[in-house]
Amino acid sequence: MFAVQAENLTKTYRFYNKPAHRLFEAIVRRPMHTAFSALEDVTFTVSQGATLGIVGENGAGKSTLLKILARTLNPSGGNIQINGKVAALLELGAGFHQEFTGRQNIFLNASLLGLSDTEIRDKEDEIIEFSELGDFIDRPLKTYSSGMVVRLAFSIATCVDPDILIVDEALSVGDVRFQQKCIKRMIRFREAGKTLIFCSHSMYHVNELCAESIWLDHGRVRSRGKTGKVVSEFMNFLDTRNAVSEETSPETVNKKAYSEVMVKNVLVI
Repeated sequence: MFAVQAENLTKTYRFYNKPAHRLFEAIVRRPMHTAFSALEDVTFTVSQGATLGIVGENGAGKSTLLKILARTLNPSGGNIQINGKVAALLELGAGFHQEFTGRQNIFLNASLLGLSDTEIRDKEDEIIEFSELGDFIDRPLKTYSSGMVVRLAFSIATCVDPDILIVDEALSVGDVRFQQKCIKRMIRFREAGKTLIFCSHSMYHVNELCAESIWLDHGRVRSRGKTGKVVSEFMNFLDTRNAVSEETSPETVNKKAYSEVMVKNVLVI
């Protein structure tokens, strides 16, 4: 049984030079936009209880894919089927109200995840304890640091007992100790037979948490399979590209040219 099944997912954005061009396009039926494909023909399946890592450079389409999986964004094409309750930790502060206290935001965010008021009250103490916010839980969210917001968001997302947990790079803004605490909770989540989809620039954490991974490159799946294999291919790609960039950088070229000039001007008497 699968938890997530994606077939030929595509997401295309339209960019208009002027707001009026959007209206003009609708009236005259003539394209007035520039199309940008964030995702193209992305296909994969995640079995129930499996763990999937998503790696790639900035702008590769990772966040777009996760938003589609979290149902906060609709694809332009393709099909996606999700079985189970989904909790997602995506953009920092998503689903929160800046003027509400942390406690009020627990009720707001958890209700958006489908919990009733009674269920939220039952989970409230557990969420607050894990977040380690102390007295700050009754202060407005606008007084929180980014790390404190992540603490609250992760605590809610994991304490509502979802079937599928989606985690983006948001954990990177937290302190190291709390990151380790989050990693341990995700490991326990995985051991409980839940489905985890994890996106990170930390290859160590991807290797630690995920059995399989996909590598996105310019909106397309460049590689998929066992995490060790995919991460190795991705890192080799980065190393090769960085080596080429260093070789052709102006600084390197100037140094070589300078060395050659110095050698050519040596006068032997």
